[in-house]
Amino acid sequence: NDPDDDLPWFEGAGDDVLLRLQGIRFHVAAGRRIDIDAPLETPSADTRVWLLGSVMAALLHQRGFLPVHANVIALADGKAAAFAGDSGAGKSTLAAWFETRGQRVLADDLCAIRLDEAGIPRLFEGIPRVKLWSDALDAFGRAREGLEKVASDIDKYHVPLARSAEPGSLDPLTLERIYLLERATDGEDFGIFRMAGAEAANAVLVNAFRWELGQLIQPHRAQFDHCLALARHANVFRVRRRWGFDSFDTDCQAIEAHLQAPLAGLDVQ
Repeated sequence: NDPDDDLPWFEGAGDDVLLRLQGIRFHVAAGRRIDIDAPLETPSADTRVWLLGSVMAALLHQRGFLPVHANVIALADGKAAAFAGDSGAGKSTLAAWFETRGQRVLADDLCAIRLDEAGIPRLFEGIPRVKLWSDALDAFGRAREGLEKVASDIDKYHVPLARSAEPGSLDPLTLERIYLLERATDGEDFGIFRMAGAEAANAVLVNAFRWELGQLIQPHRAQFDHCLALARHANVFRVRRRWGFDSFDTDCQAIEAHLQAPLAGLDVQ
């Protein structure tokens, strides 16, 4: 038995944090070092799924970034749009669809954002892959052979992006738009609605990645101030999309058209 089973899943603060996730210990120090202590029988996928999620979020918090639960699409003129939402909202499937349309997908699931000296949110390229469930692979006509599982016990796979064959970039982009994906209830139609004020700020707050870790690591108001800056400087929209692949392509085309439209006058699509 693990002698530390009565401890919470994380402990420590600031530049010295220990995360205990499914029997694996991740020690994250000073935003520069991650030490991993895992049982020998642990599948590599089960270590990686935590390393690229919660553990990477801890590292980003230590470096002064705001990690957001979102995918990112590059726009023109050095700008980008983030698609946020709960797990299962369809972020990765939408990103995969955008790539089939020739769009450049910059990040999947975890988006790293930092405010520049003027308080403008800048974001960075993430890992060049999306994570897709089997039904999404089937919808895109993509075989599972040769793809690595996200974790050993789930039917979800890492799918390389086209840019994985290219050199990465450290140049940040300006976050121009944030889209919050929501599932339409029965009888509701597709729609895109502009959000402002407290509603926009709350949409950003609830999609901060591992908020509780950030409260341990960064100064108490840092995350809150970052989220307010995002809501203030980026244009925030709520996307009510229909569920299932029958309407998926139609709704994605409407989102794509909204992305390509000038911001001035955008309200409801």
